[in-house]
Amino acid sequence: MQERRYQFKEDLLKIHKKGIRNYQLSPDNEEVELKNSIQLVMPQDADIVIETALRDFEDYLFKSMDVYAWVTPTPTTSSQKVLIELFPDSHSDIDIKFDITVTDNEITVKGENSRSIAQGFYYLESLMNLKCAPFLKKGTISKKTILNTVTDMHRSVCMNILTKPLHIWHIWV
Repeated sequence: MQERRYQFKEDLLKIHKKGIRNYQLSPDNEEVELKNSIQLVMPQDADIVIETALRDFEDYLFKSMDVYAWVTPTPTTSSQKVLIELFPDSHSDIDIKFDITVTDNEITVKGENSRSIAQGFYYLESLMNLKCAPFLKKGTISKKTILNTVTDMHRSVCMNILTKPLHIWHIWV
């Protein structure tokens, strides 16, 4: 069957691919499976960035991993939950640093600001896409950018803002 003209654009516009999950896989002893009815706990003071990231993650779990999740302001104690926290000394609006802690019944995404928390959720999606299953390794993952040209532009005297295009690159360590 021949592809229609510009059909590739339809694929590019799809945010989450359907049916990525491989049901033949099972979690290792060191992994946790995200199960149906997982709660995505939205803090009361959440801004639009955090709300969008949570709704996006909810949509990703449903469409790509076939896991029913729901966003709630108050969690119940009976099921798995995803929590959001800010670092206690977070005062940076530019740096992007996040920690993800995974235990049997709780996943905590902790960040410098709302953008770093959103990046933490995107990172979780990437991990599950690579595995083709809603499995996460137990433990703590810490990521921060080592190169962020917005930050480097402010710090560097040599860079000429007028001649260089503004691009934001993030390299995770």
